[in-house]
This record gives sequence, C-alpha cells and structure tokens, in this order.
Amino acid sequence: MIAIGVGSASAVRVGIAFGRRDFRDLALAGWTGLGVNTLAMLTAGTVFILFPEWLGGLYTTDENVLAAVIPPIRLCGLVMLADGGQAVMANVLRGRQDVWVPSGMQTISFFVVMIPVAWFLSFQADHGVLGLIEAIFIGAVVSLTLLSVRFVYLTRSDESGKAERV
Repeated sequence: MIAIGVGSASAVRVGIAFGRRDFRDLALAGWTGLGVNTLAMLTAGTVFILFPEWLGGLYTTDENVLAAVIPPIRLCGLVMLADGGQAVMANVLRGRQDVWVPSGMQTISFFVVMIPVAWFLSFQADHGVLGLIEAIFIGAVVSLTLLSVRFVYLTRSDESGKAERV
C-alpha cells in the first residue's frame, strides 16, 4: 500500500510536470518517487528479514506453521523492494501519459517470465513455496528494470524534443 500511495503521488507530480513541459522536474519527480519508495520498502523489508518469527506469530502459535513460514516471510522482505519499485515506476509512466507500452512490459514480466519461472523453481528445482516467491521477485525485477529503462528513454526523448506525442 505504501508503494501504491507513493506511486500515485509520483504520478500526479510527473503529470503536472509533463503538462507544463518541464522535463527536468518530470524526471526529478519520477526518480524521487522511486527513491522515497525504496527507502520505505527497505525499512519494511528489514522488519520482515530480521523479525519473521514475530510477524508469523501475529497469525499463529503453531510451532510447525511458524517453522514453515519463516523462510517465505524473510524472502518477502526482499521481494517488496522490487515489487514496490515496479509499482511506482508503472504509476510514474502513467503520469507521463505512457500506458500501453508499460502494460505490455508488465504482461511480459509477469505472464511470460514469472509464471514459467514459478513452475520451474517450485516443481522442477523443488523449491516449493519459496520457488513461487522467488519467481515473484524475478518477475518484479524484470518489470522494474523494463519500466525504468522506458522512463529513461522517455525523459531523454522529452529533453531532446523527440518525445512520443500522445
């Protein structure tokens, strides 16, 4: 929810800058949103990594269940960094009025990459539940990378006057 909020606020700032044709402020707003979100996700992720027993204990006192959920909770501490980042960058691009290309990039990241990787890691590599979470992390990293590259491309195009017109 933090990433969605930061992403929404960043989209507004990017949209205002885009409307003013202030491409330096547009880039600053986008990267600042990603930076703020990264700090928030690092903080939350650290709690997941350092205190998985406490987090699991909020939901169960069963020792067998706790033992099973500690590794996935720790891994989620890392996943939220990439997943939150991709959510912010998708919103930043929406604020820039770029919708279809990022949607395609996310489709590739999650349907073409994440789902087959989840199957492979969970069943073929025998990682089980951790394989599913590892695949989410991989899909989110691919999405964050593609969306960030797209943002760099558009901000450079905007500044050079060769921006895609909507």
